[in-house]
Amino acid sequence: MARVTVIVAARDAARTLPETVASLAAQSYRDWEAILVDDGSADGTGELAAALGERVRVLRNATPRGPASARNRGVASARTELIATLDADDLWHPSYLELQVATYDRARADGRRIAVVCCDAELIDADGGARGRWSDRVPLSDTVTLDALLRENVVYNSVLISRQVFEALGGYRADMIWGEDFDLWIRIVEQGWEIAVNRELLAVYRLRPDALSANSASINAATRTVYEDALRRGRLTPRQRKLARRQRRLHELLERRALLAEAGKGRTSLAGARLTLAATRVALEHPGRWAGWLRRGPREAATGRHVYG
Repeated sequence: MARVTVIVAARDAARTLPETVASLAAQSYRDWEAILVDDGSADGTGELAAALGERVRVLRNATPRGPASARNRGVASARTELIATLDADDLWHPSYLELQVATYDRARADGRRIAVVCCDAELIDADGGARGRWSDRVPLSDTVTLDALLRENVVYNSVLISRQVFEALGGYRADMIWGEDFDLWIRIVEQGWEIAVNRELLAVYRLRPDALSANSASINAATRTVYEDALRRGRLTPRQRKLARRQRRLHELLERRALLAEAGKGRTSLAGARLTLAATRVALEHPGRWAGWLRRGPREAATGRHVYG
């Protein structure tokens, strides 16, 4: 039996899937199998995936259930020690699995309670143009602390993760379309597990800023929910609760701002005036960075996941 199962959740991904799977097939580490979950595609993704070879097992959802549910189904069908997640429009460098597994094994040999290994990634736009690195946009230290996560999601979403830990915590929240990985990272660290950082540039992350802008309200609503749930679980220290409340207010403001923009309301409206009052508090809580956030919303690389479908 293989040691790693690669989970690929795909919906209408026929355009990008061949390149993604080619990057998987090129891995220097060979002790893997793959499960591709076709989440109700209408573009032939499932048929394309079925022709990828015996190392890729295909599961099909008749109707779309969302990325979290699709990944959970894939993990439930896996029997390996480790899981690796790969989105259907992203790529891995040939050494991705080799170096991620090596990082995991070294950390465990050192007695660390490792559940997840993340890495750095190249960022490209929809046309393949270079957009820098993940680490240019979020701070990366050797270990992802709960404090760091509460400030923002610093984990690029293609990770190596212990299947045992994933299943013990219930996996991704199936009711979330955005932020389901961010929510899982926080729950993992709350339980005393570590997220190790491999600083190697091992993946390619395809940004879709057009779709991110269109879904700004949904993204920020989901992120706000992640903070509210962390507060509700009651595992945070008083200082962490203060930080989580501050970040919740920020994303609530950005959510309201996006909804107003979608509704076409001007700043002279009552809703616009209330937004301005809320922005004043957020500005005081985020000196040095609030202006850019209020203008653009959270950085596209820090939203936690891709557009799905």
